[in-house]
Formats: sequence, C-alpha cells, structure tokens
Amino acid sequence: MLKDEKTIIVHVFKSNSYTGEIKESEEMKPEWFETQSVDFSKMWPDDKIWFPDMIQDNYFFGEYSFEAHSELTSQSHKLITQEELLQLQKKLSKISLV
Repeated sequence: MLKDEKTIIVHVFKSNSYTGEIKESEEMKPEWFETQSVDFSKMWPDDKIWFPDMIQDNYFFGEYSFEAHSELTSQSHKLITQEELLQLQKKLSKISLV
C-alpha cells in the first residue's frame, strides 16, 4: 500500500421518501435533480458506474481505486443478490443493514 493510499468503505442507501428538513453539511450541499439530469462531472468518477444500478434498485458491489482523489485508476463493479450483499456487509462493516 502506498503511503498516501487509504481504504474507504462506502455504503449507498436509497430512500423514496423522507421527513424533516434536509440541511447542508461540511461534506455536502444537498440538491434535487431529475434522474436523467444528474451532472456526473461534479461528482466522483465512480458515481456514473454505480448510480444507474442504484436507480434501478439493483444490488451491487464495487471496488474503485483513485489517484489524487479524482482520477479513477481501476474499478470492479458487479451485480449481486440481496443475500450476497448481506453476507458481504457482515464481513466488511459493523453497520447492520437489517
């Protein structure tokens, strides 16, 4: 592993409804977009890979490597079953999805 290389595990959650007020944070300024109008040029390079599967309610697992936080240097993305996702989640995280 390179000195500046870091591993980040990200869980993507989708919701079709919410209550309350959405607020800006240090990390993100929330905005609403039509699905077909998402501007991937303002997002991380891997987002255009997994985003279509999220919109289609597919379960997926991906690993993406970056150089300088912006250049996608390698990627692996595959569709999986819900059961496979739950088993991966148990191995990779302490956050329960069920």
